[in-house]
Amino acid sequence: MDAIAEHLHAHGPRAVVLVAGVFALALLAAGYLDGEFDRPLNTTLWRTGLLPAVLVAYWLVARWILRRAYAHAIGAFRSLLADTFGWIGAYRVAAVGLVFALLGSVFYEIVRRTRALSQLHRYPLKLSIFDLSPLRPVARFAYAVAAAFMIAIALSELFLLAPGVPVDLVIRLAIAYVAILIIATALFFYVMWDSHIAIRTLKQKELARVRTLLAEAYTEGLTMSVTAGLALERRITDVSEWPYDTRTLRSLVVSFLLPAVAAASRFFLGDHF
Repeated sequence: MDAIAEHLHAHGPRAVVLVAGVFALALLAAGYLDGEFDRPLNTTLWRTGLLPAVLVAYWLVARWILRRAYAHAIGAFRSLLADTFGWIGAYRVAAVGLVFALLGSVFYEIVRRTRALSQLHRYPLKLSIFDLSPLRPVARFAYAVAAAFMIAIALSELFLLAPGVPVDLVIRLAIAYVAILIIATALFFYVMWDSHIAIRTLKQKELARVRTLLAEAYTEGLTMSVTAGLALERRITDVSEWPYDTRTLRSLVVSFLLPAVAAASRFFLGDHF
């Protein structure tokens, strides 16, 4: 992709047309091999098939425009930082770049491992509706994912905040806290989603079985078996459709509060840390 982008930078719109044309020809060849030319025109097939070509061309252009805009933005600071940037400035740029690269790697690992867990959920699971403990490790992994991001923002606040810091920095950290809080919450449930589906499916299956038995038994009136069946139905209904327990949820809430505690402690301790 970088090579294509460089070619685009050198040759401009012709490169975009060339790339889009290659995709279009590939689509035509695939359609020919599948015998689409011998069938009635399927506009949906060809329209959706052309979408990747259009998006690739668009993102090549967008990437080129963004790179040019970024180069101009960096250039605007050269005269301002000529005497003040120094080696510490270079270190900060490199270190921050490494941090964000590592963050991207962590995101990739989370998605990859979650997809692996998702694949495992597709196999038949020996799961009891009254014993969800085999899925508790999934919830703990989800908690670890969410807590990792909250601890990261808490550490950032410990080193960046102090009495007298600019208000705009406090506002930025507050926005980052809210954003990461939303992301961490989404990741928490995203990691457990397939477990949630498995539990919900099992719960619906068990409820359907119990209600079928109740319908058959109720023809004889309110007997002891019907009463026991109703109690069983209520018990199944009360089963949570998520694999986390109270301890995991409590730990998650504590991790969500860590950044606020870190910020308060920095302002309380002042320059003693």
